[in-house]
Amino acid sequence: MKKLKAHRLFYVLTLLGTLLLLLTGCGKSNKSSLQQIKERGTLRVGMVSANPPYESQVQKNGKTQMQGADVLLVKKIAKNLGVKYERQWI
Repeated sequence: MKKLKAHRLFYVLTLLGTLLLLLTGCGKSNKSSLQQIKERGTLRVGMVSANPPYESQVQKNGKTQMQGADVLLVKKIAKNLGVKYERQWI
């Protein structure tokens, strides 16, 4: 009987410890990602420069520019949100 109570106590403590760890990772921000993007004024997007036809780098007028389907999509999304976009290389 004592062994059963010890196992039950162990399971309850393990469950409580797991819940405590999970809940400490929850942030207190009430703002959605969309609200944060609009407040910041910038949509940050991770891109790989060597992934044609989605993203690729080209030289135009001595400047390196990105082109591709993902780039066009990001530009349209940023325009619809009324923010700028910022590339972050990954």
